[in-house]
Amino acid sequence: MAKVIFKQESGKHFALFPVNLLDKIPADHPIRLVNKVVASLDLSAIIKLYKSGGISAYHPHNWLC
Repeated sequence: MAKVIFKQESGKHFALFPVNLLDKIPADHPIRLVNKVVASLDLSAIIKLYKSGGISAYHPHNWLC
């Protein structure tokens, strides 16, 4: 089985908006906790469903947040 390669997504780049939206969210905002929880989830069962080949996909953590 070939290895699935995900697109690199830092969440800290400019896209569509003139400023980085993460810079606008206060450090103590609840969404920061949600982001940490989602980042800690074991998504191995979901990742196993991805097929290799073709264009690379975004990692599931990126579409959960």
